[in-house]
Amino acid sequence: MVIEKIPALLEESFTKEFSGFLSLEDNKITFTGTISNPFAFDRKRQIDFYYNQISLISTKRGIFPKIIISTTGSKDVTINSTVSYNETVEFTRKINRNISQLQNSSNNSNDTSNSMSSIILQIEELAKLKDKGIISESEFDAKKKILLNKII
Repeated sequence: MVIEKIPALLEESFTKEFSGFLSLEDNKITFTGTISNPFAFDRKRQIDFYYNQISLISTKRGIFPKIIISTTGSKDVTINSTVSYNETVEFTRKINRNISQLQNSSNNSNDTSNSMSSIILQIEELAKLKDKGIISESEFDAKKKILLNKII
């Protein structure tokens, strides 16, 4: 779902310039454009930049403000914004917020799985103590219930 979009230009070479939009979506940024040269073989271009593949996104001043997208394993892509520098910076901030939210939700799910693993290990240790007779069955059940309530 497109959250917001700005007009943009993408230059692939000196003679290949695509005019279109840079769209901010839930999990990616998409450039969609067409080339103005009617004799060009490849007239349309769509490039998706998924948040989990973006290593850095920044802006640069110029006649056209630039959005520089660095992705893992690829060369940087520079997209010229056709709105003001301040609007371009704000758009870039929104992208960075989305990337941060995605990373935080990923970290939270990792924390949950790590805490679940930790709780399972604690229950296994309690079972060993019960088997050795160090704690009673009722003590084991009470501790196990407390630990399981942390993950449920």
